[in-house]
Amino acid sequence: LRNMHQVVSVICNAALARRESRGAHYRTDFSSKDVAFEKHSILRRSSAGSDVEIAFE
Repeated sequence: LRNMHQVVSVICNAALARRESRGAHYRTDFSSKDVAFEKHSILRRSSAGSDVEIAFE
């Protein structure tokens, strides 16, 4: 159950970090596509192990 919570948390954080709408992932606060987000979402655990770092590559 702990791992499921971690995965859900990472997915939600990645979705919130994207400031755009794309396909089925529609956001009312960002209703259009942004070419800056035509990249992969890369999530890494911080060196401290408690935080997740998000990058778009």
